[in-house]
Amino acid sequence: MKMSFVYGEWCTLPSFLYLPQIDDCGTPLSKMTARRFPPPWTAEETEACFIVRDHNWQALAYVYFEEEPGRRSAAHLLTRDEAWRIAVNIAKLPELLQHG
Repeated sequence: MKMSFVYGEWCTLPSFLYLPQIDDCGTPLSKMTARRFPPPWTAEETEACFIVRDHNWQALAYVYFEEEPGRRSAAHLLTRDEAWRIAVNIAKLPELLQHG
């Protein structure tokens, strides 16, 4: 089963997520004009993970899950729902940083 979801169509970001207004080097995010990973970002479901991709189809993140409880526990993997929520929130980052 393969499905793609584009940011902005359904999920909302948890209010507890904190996004700083500067990057790791101290550069203000508002001054960052060149986008290396252009939006929109999508979360695509594969058999074992969600893949977050940018507009150019570059894979940015892999969020793995396991549906079988025994294997999930042994491998310390996320449930499908947990992985889905993380992938969707990662896909929302460009929009959140733009409005920051």
